Amino acid sequence: MHSSLDVLSFGTANREPVAVDPAEALRDMQLQSRRALLESHLQKIGGNLSDEQVEDLFDIQLKRTYSCARGDDWEIVFLEVPRWILNDGDKARDLDALRHGFRRRTVRFISPLLDLPSPAAHRLFQVWKNNDGIDAKLIPWSYIGHLEDGQVRLSELLDVDTDLTDSTDAASSPTARPEPVARDRVFISYSHANPEWFRRLEIQLAGLRERLEVWSDEDIPVGTDWFPRIQSALDRTKVAIMLVTPEFVASDFIRNHEVPKILEAANRGDLTLFWILVSDSHYDQIGLDDKQAPHDVAKPLDTLTRAKRNQALRTITGKVLEAFEST
Repeated sequence: MHSSLDVLSFGTANREPVAVDPAEALRDMQLQSRRALLESHLQKIGGNLSDEQVEDLFDIQLKRTYSCARGDDWEIVFLEVPRWILNDGDKARDLDALRHGFRRRTVRFISPLLDLPSPAAHRLFQVWKNNDGIDAKLIPWSYIGHLEDGQVRLSELLDVDTDLTDSTDAASSPTARPEPVARDRVFISYSHANPEWFRRLEIQLAGLRERLEVWSDEDIPVGTDWFPRIQSALDRTKVAIMLVTPEFVASDFIRNHEVPKILEAANRGDLTLFWILVSDSHYDQIGLDDKQAPHDVAKPLDTLTRAKRNQALRTITGKVLEAFEST
């Protein structure tokens, strides 16, 4: 028998919702639809959904309900834990308490906060495999979207090795991403803590809209799964613009997802990068110290007069257009 889907968020029915801001609330909404989707797939291969309470995490404020999709010899665990737990070796071991509840040999973890393999969790899972014979892996959150478009069956998803880094092996995975599409966009990467600088750049680009296709996360419709949309936009990026501020450098998402993907593509020659030093910051900590900026970084934009700032942005956007229209 399948359990009721009345309680679909990671919080329990008699507690306050886990989501405390709009972004987290959207993730909970997406989880509801994806759990319903998973249930329909489970009916085809056998298994059920159940909700259990995790009582063993070290901090009472971090206790969460997790949901399990179970079969005869496998289970999928939905976790709501902060990303830093899985990225920090000292904290990742706190998940070890979960190991004692597993009676199956194949375990897959999914969290809406995680879309890349966690080195610390990988080391923990290796200990599980060596000591208990448990085959545990993280499934990137965006991979669940492949169920929606029919690219993969749940039984295939369970066999995905998300820790593979070899491009040949990854290409043969049933959930490998499709071949890169044409690069035809200008991607703006910025911190939401600095919207005024995004607007200033947007104004300068407005006059070039007929010749440029400019994309930012503001183009993502409300309620849409934002992570795969950003990844898809990056795959189509021909010119990337970074508005670098202390908040930009401090952003976990920008530092761990956007910057590495942009730099990797730039190093391959797949896109042209323009990084703009808006405010003095430790840009060397995100790998930009050896990348040429389109302006004098000794003079961050926020130190310039309005006239000189506008002139600098106009010059930069002119270079962006030139790079975009180059073959």
